[in-house]
Amino acid sequence: MKIKFLIGGLAALFASAAMAAAFYVGFNPLTAQNGVNGVPVATGTMPTVSGCSYTAEVGGSSVVQITAGATSCTLVLTMPVGQNGLVNAAPTGVFCVFVDETHPADSISQASHTTTSCTSSAATVSVGDLILVEINEF
Repeated sequence: MKIKFLIGGLAALFASAAMAAAFYVGFNPLTAQNGVNGVPVATGTMPTVSGCSYTAEVGGSSVVQITAGATSCTLVLTMPVGQNGLVNAAPTGVFCVFVDETHPADSISQASHTTTSCTSSAATVSVGDLILVEINEF
């Protein structure tokens, strides 16, 4: 009788260890999410950037980092409707948060939006500034 309980207990222990192996702390490649609570990672098709010259663009469909190549410009981000980022246009519009990480005092705000794009206010940036854009649909 004791052996059956011991074997049953060991089986439960191994089963729980196997389930624990599927628990991720950090990046989970199956869901493309980070952290214990599943903080999203910027994946998907990046929006098209226009209005400013830039030397690099990295990120995904929800967060983009742009390295500025101009000294004064207006950023326009057009979402990839029909691709990985968005299946359809946003129901009401796109809201973007613009931040000049290199010079945080340089204020960049959203000037306008449509259901597929957002446009920044005219901003003075320096060549090489890192501009971060958080993209939200509503």
